[in-house]
Amino acid sequence: SYQPVHRYDLHLPLQVNGNTCNVYVAYRPGLRDFLQRVAHKFEIVIFTASVSVYCEPLMNHIDPKGALGSGRLFREHCSSVNNSYVKDLSLLGRPLDQVCIIDNSPVAYLFQPRNAIPILSWFDDANDRELTKLLPTLDAMANAPTVYDVLDEYNAVIQEQAAKDGSADPHRAPPQQPSRSSRH
Repeated sequence: SYQPVHRYDLHLPLQVNGNTCNVYVAYRPGLRDFLQRVAHKFEIVIFTASVSVYCEPLMNHIDPKGALGSGRLFREHCSSVNNSYVKDLSLLGRPLDQVCIIDNSPVAYLFQPRNAIPILSWFDDANDRELTKLLPTLDAMANAPTVYDVLDEYNAVIQEQAAKDGSADPHRAPPQQPSRSSRH
């Protein structure tokens, strides 16, 4: 937000076009624990539709020791499709069966929906636990040969839940943990 909110974790005074722009950032509950846990299991790349002038200082504050690595892609790395920003995972130069994206916008992963872990948008709910809910799925993915071994079932459950609930957008349905497969 450009205005101070009742609860924020970080104030970033940014220089934009010679002017100071004050940005107030609130962290989603569980963010630090989530990042710490996934950083030990995965290569982390921050891929955002935000501009680098904002995201670089934000990430430097969230991860001052560089534990998440240096991979960062910004708005200029996104593809513009119908005035929306799409994150093309092929830009990472990694086999796509080893890559997943966690995003609140289905448009962001339009090119590789099979690689997506949808997450609900967050605005200011102190009781939000969406990041924590993702950890078992990510743990399973860390032990799977490909991300598709976990994500195909995970996203099928989301689609099924959305159909059952009558949700217009299946990615807005609350993610549920898929059942465990018998494969070890």
